[in-house]
Amino acid sequence: MMKMRQVTEGLPVPANGAVTLEPGSYHLMFNDLKRPLKEGEHFSATLTFEKAGKMDVTFEVQGLGAGAPKE
Repeated sequence: MMKMRQVTEGLPVPANGAVTLEPGSYHLMFNDLKRPLKEGEHFSATLTFEKAGKMDVTFEVQGLGAGAPKE
């Protein structure tokens, strides 16, 4: 059984490496949204990294049970 838990100490990303955020693994949870998200829409956000600074990203809203995006 999988259990969700908050990563309070940050998520380590190796130098010149990557961490994939995907269903069933590490992912982001947005709390206190101003309105419900609708499948198919996009929204922008800024991720802040301890050493690399800020990175602007665009998210695509997918339905429950959607798999990882196809590359």
